[in-house]
Order: sequence, then C-alpha cells, then structure tokens
Amino acid sequence: MARIQSSDNESNSEGRTKKRHDRVDKRKRDEHGSPSKKKAKKKSAYKYKKAFGTESVITISFINLILSISAVAILSDYEEVGQTQKLPSPKSSPEKQDPNEGNGLDMDNHSWTQTLQDLTVSIPVPPGTKSREIVCEIKKKSLKVGLKGEAPIIEGELFETIKLDDCFWNLEDQKLISVLMTKFDRQNWWKSLLKGGPEIDIEKAEPEASRLSELEGETRSVVEKMMFDQRQKEMGLPTSHEIEKQHLLNKFMAQNPNMMNDFPSMKMM
Repeated sequence: MARIQSSDNESNSEGRTKKRHDRVDKRKRDEHGSPSKKKAKKKSAYKYKKAFGTESVITISFINLILSISAVAILSDYEEVGQTQKLPSPKSSPEKQDPNEGNGLDMDNHSWTQTLQDLTVSIPVPPGTKSREIVCEIKKKSLKVGLKGEAPIIEGELFETIKLDDCFWNLEDQKLISVLMTKFDRQNWWKSLLKGGPEIDIEKAEPEASRLSELEGETRSVVEKMMFDQRQKEMGLPTSHEIEKQHLLNKFMAQNPNMMNDFPSMKMM
C-alpha cells in the first residue's frame, strides 16, 4: 500500500515538473519566437535584401527622411513669404518729355535734334580731342559713338531705320562730335534716338517754318497738314481728316436727298 502511494506521489511530482517546464518553454517561445517563425523571418529578410540590397534599403529610408524634412521646410518658408512679401506692382510707363527746340531731347552727355528728314546728334568731348581718337560706328539700325579706350558715350539700336549712304560725322572745334543721319522714312517724327530711351511727345514737335520751303513736295504737304491740324486742335476746330470726312458726307447727302428723311440726325455743313 505504501509502495502504491509512493508511486502515485512520484507520478504527481513528475507531472508538475513537466508542466512547469512546459510553461517555461512556452514563455521562451513567446519571447524569442518559435523556430519556425524565425526561419520565416530570416527567409523573408533574405529575399528582400537579395532583391534590393542592404545599402539600397538604408539609402531609400534616408532619402525619404530628407524629402520629408525638405517638404516641411519649404512649406514653412512659403507660408512666411506669403505673409510678409507682397507682389511687385506693375511698372508704369515713363511719361513722355517735352521736346527741345530742335524737336529732340537734351541728355546728360549728348543731345539730339531732328527734322522730318534727318537727325543730328551732338556729343561733347574734352577740348583738344583728335579725330583719330574717336570711335563712331553708324549702321542702318544702330549707333556707337565714343573715344578709344573708353566706354561708349552712345551705343544702342536706333529708334527707326536710317539711310546709311547719307550719314556722316565730324569733329567741330576739337570739342564736339556731330553725327548727321538721314531718315529712311521722312514723314514721321522719332520719339527717341535709341530704342528703350526716353521718349518725347511728338505731338508737340514743330517743324521750322523758315525751312518749310526747302522740303520736298510730298514731305512739305505732310508738314503743312500736321501744322494745320495742330492749330485746329488748339482752337477746338475739326482737323483736316475730320473736315475731309464731313465733305464726303455732304457730297453723299447731296446726291441722295431722300436719305435726310431716314437719317434726320445727319447734318450738312
């Protein structure tokens, strides 16, 4: 009887010991993972590294981190600029200046005048200047004037085209360069000597009456018409173009008297 009870006690003791070992093993498996899971993880990691490489994985992570930081910095700067910086207002066009007595403009280091036929540019230079010291390049659409070894006094694209064969320059009294250029279009005033330069109000340009008789027939007619229109505007009277339109209207109404009934607002002068 005692032997049977002892065997039972040993069996119970072994069972408790086995259960305790099982609990310990289970806890270890939970902490470190089962061998099968470890193998699966190693196998997955091996495939990922084999496909991309360890360095590529690290590089991609680093790039993503840099991009995230950069995006935050850019958004921050944009919000700050948007709050403090204002859009620049559009530049207003410069006002046109009154022409000088020669229908041109007086600048700091030169001046220019014009008629409907030509232009004259005057450039002061130090007294005693020699002709060989002067650089003057006159082209169909550009002008360059200055002294050798120094920055050009005038350089740029001309406002309009000139007749190159009818242009020349000379040195007056060894202190003034004078450039004469003949216009290609002899019926219009130049607003400026060079493109992009200060402009004059050509409506205030006045041809010299003393030289009106020297102009060619067509050019003279244009000048006389411009002078007439300017006087008419100053007196509040119709210009030559408006008079011509009214004359045509009167002629048409005279040929079609019945039109007066259809258009009673029309008046004949």
